[in-house]
Amino acid sequence: MNLSILKNKFFNTDRILRQNRFSVDMSFVSPVQGGDVFASGEPAVLVSSPSLNLMTAGFEFQNIPLNIPVKREPQQDLLIRFYAVESLNIYTQLLTLIKQYGGEPSVANARPTAFAPGTMYNETIRNNRILVRMISNDFRDGGIGREPDGAVNFIEYADAYPHFIQPINFNSEASSEPLTFDVLFKYASNRTRFEPALGGTNF
Repeated sequence: MNLSILKNKFFNTDRILRQNRFSVDMSFVSPVQGGDVFASGEPAVLVSSPSLNLMTAGFEFQNIPLNIPVKREPQQDLLIRFYAVESLNIYTQLLTLIKQYGGEPSVANARPTAFAPGTMYNETIRNNRILVRMISNDFRDGGIGREPDGAVNFIEYADAYPHFIQPINFNSEASSEPLTFDVLFKYASNRTRFEPALGGTNF
């Protein structure tokens, strides 16, 4: 690969993706509130996106061994590390959703949340979405113009829900770096905006 190819990848239309240009949008259904809970443009520290692979089964056709796809392996975990702000708004909301999806009774209703009429767990998470948006602030000639939602592209996780929040470590002896916390999400499937155009342009 020569220098001109590298330069084109960094500075022309289909540019190298920057690690630190992303934001996270989340939309979850709250069984207790009966509506959606949103977070838009959340500046997460990192998003650890899982890989996707196929399980295959051995098969022979005219004495030629073949591998036939069977199904995807169920490695449907998504790890997001959030900044903890002083109000703990994201932490509080995700903690509340975990309790609701897990069936913990609400204060106003002694019945388990997940089993209340119209709020069954598998129905509730069906419209949940997490979008990791790849952001570009470059409007040079030949640069990629932003989409109306502000993203060059995105990875969308469907039927997603918070599964596990790792403990937050408060430490008076630590440095004054921003506090973070990790949340593990489960999801059913993922896609990107330009997935049908395999190898095509993204603007």
